[in-house]
Amino acid sequence: MTSTLLPSPALKATDLMRVNIDLLTLVELDNHAINVLYTISELNDYINSPTRKSFDLLRDAIRLAKKLSIHMLHVRDLVHAQSAATALMHASNSRESKYAIININSTAL
Repeated sequence: MTSTLLPSPALKATDLMRVNIDLLTLVELDNHAINVLYTISELNDYINSPTRKSFDLLRDAIRLAKKLSIHMLHVRDLVHAQSAATALMHASNSRESKYAIININSTAL
C-alpha cells in the first residue's frame, strides 16, 4: 500500500497568495479562484474540527483563512475587470458599434 503526502492547507494558502495574479489570463484566474475557495474550505474544516490543536496552529490557520479571503476579493475584482474588458472589446469590434463610432465622429465635424 502506497501513501502519498499531500500539502497542508496552510502550505497551499501560502503558495496561492504568492502567485502574481495580475499576469493571469481569465481562464487561469478562474482556476486560481477555484483553488483559493477549496483551500479556504480546507482551512475552515481544520479550524472547526474537534481535534486538539495548539493555540499557535489555530491562530495561524485563522490568519491564513482571513488573508486568503482578502486575496479572493482581489481575484474576483480581476475576473470582473477582465470580463468587462473582453465584453467591451467584443462590443467595439461588432459591426453596429463601428457605425455608431462613425456617426459620432461625423456629427462632431
